Amino acid sequence: HGYGEDVWQADFFEPMAPLLEAAPWVVVRGNHESCARAGQGWFRYLDPFPYDPLHSCSVSGGTKEAPDPPYGVLLGDGLQWVVMDSTAVSEKKPRPGNAAVETYFRQFAQVARLTARSTQNWLTLHHPVLGYGYLPLVGYEPANYQLSEALAEHHYPDWTPPGVQLVVQGHIHTFELSRFEGISTLGLIAGFGGSMLEPPFPGWVPGHNEVAPGVRVAQSYNDQHYGYLLMERTEEGQWRLTEKNVQGQTRRLCLLTLNQTPVGFHCDEVFTAEKSSELPDSVGVADYLLLGEVHDNQAGHALRQHWLESLAKHGDFVLAMEQLNRARQAALTEADDKVQGPVVQSDPALRSMAEAGGFDFKGWHWDFYAPALALAVNQHWPLGATNLDRQSLMKLMTGKDPLPSVPLHWSAHQQEILTAEIREGHCHLLPETLLPGMVAAQLARDRSMAESLVAWHHQTGKPVILLAGNGHLRKDTAVPQWLQQLDPGARVVSVAVLEPEQMHDPKLVGVYDDTFEVPLQPRVDPCVALRERLSGKLSPPSNQKVP
Repeated sequence: HGYGEDVWQADFFEPMAPLLEAAPWVVVRGNHESCARAGQGWFRYLDPFPYDPLHSCSVSGGTKEAPDPPYGVLLGDGLQWVVMDSTAVSEKKPRPGNAAVETYFRQFAQVARLTARSTQNWLTLHHPVLGYGYLPLVGYEPANYQLSEALAEHHYPDWTPPGVQLVVQGHIHTFELSRFEGISTLGLIAGFGGSMLEPPFPGWVPGHNEVAPGVRVAQSYNDQHYGYLLMERTEEGQWRLTEKNVQGQTRRLCLLTLNQTPVGFHCDEVFTAEKSSELPDSVGVADYLLLGEVHDNQAGHALRQHWLESLAKHGDFVLAMEQLNRARQAALTEADDKVQGPVVQSDPALRSMAEAGGFDFKGWHWDFYAPALALAVNQHWPLGATNLDRQSLMKLMTGKDPLPSVPLHWSAHQQEILTAEIREGHCHLLPETLLPGMVAAQLARDRSMAESLVAWHHQTGKPVILLAGNGHLRKDTAVPQWLQQLDPGARVVSVAVLEPEQMHDPKLVGVYDDTFEVPLQPRVDPCVALRERLSGKLSPPSNQKVP
């Protein structure tokens, strides 16, 4: 441990020897290489400038922290990689006359002189200047305040020195690729190779949201899984960015257009027939694991049961279900306590327990849910009821109860997404006047589910698994939104089980942490059945199950 020569050898040079021999490296100094940490090793091993005892973090030198001057590396075909040392900045908002702001005002001026030498420039530094973060209960926040203030003093029109097409950044433990309105530079944060330090970040970003004064997101992708990035130039002069997981498997492919104005990018999630049926590694650190379903898809329920059985071998959980009514929690717990295990799914006692929890045997396919309940009983997992009862839902949908609150930072765009989801889920057959009540009911159900999960997690200290329809798992509009508000900082992982058409629906890209494909379930066209149901007297459904 520590920062001595032996640690540098053991932690860096020895394990990285094959990569160090394979290609030239450009190494960027950040806060881990400050004088208080690994600065002495930096100046002796990695600093590109000649060794200077007065600028080496040596105790005898008595020098205070100071960044290296920016420099440029020509990579070929006119592309210049401009490297900037951001060691001296902090995360705090600066006061007028802040010394670090003045230091980096001069640093950015030097960057501008370097970028004037080439028509293609990438700026790289450790702390982000073109990106944004997210804090529960606070919302979106801009990149580093001190660097942002230094840039603001230059009044650069693109928020970066002139001539920069891409800013490559780290520090924040996530992968973020963003384009901002009116800014002709892309922001890339590649910091997801370290530990998971950041609070849960909404993978979906509301379009045109203001994340800093006057700065709005035009396009964004974010991922907090562990991984790394590769970038390759295409024959057309574009750049192919490949996101890899820790096993080297491709998670996502992005095409960056940096050789024309405006710059832009397009990303596609990679689906392969070889994808494992096992849950992602991220579930191991989840406080709340949300496992989805297409309600009538037998293959999807079988896959999810496989996951539950695998999880049972490695941990202790609370099992919460959409199919159980929260108002019946006491009766459910009492019935659960009376069941003498072990049980099988055909055991009458199991059915009686589900009935005590408000399970609707006419609305739900019992054989799909009995195995999960039996597993929970046999593993002595507490059972959580999460849904609202029919009477409460009817009061919301008919306007007898006031509309429920919405999550913090809820936007009109999110409201429209949820409205469109319900509209499409009802085959565009419902009058528009009924939709506000349906949306209110859906929001209330999602909040009820989240409240139940948080209560169980805090009561037991165990991670909680939620079994629910995929619509309740969406990170942009559903239960995860409420969990971020009710339990800030908790780890939430949502895994959807989708049929082939849903897997390729562009509207669903990025709204789950992971997705698994199952075969299409043969079924009668649900729109035909709904049309027949509504052909007589139109009335709002009592407990619509969003797929």
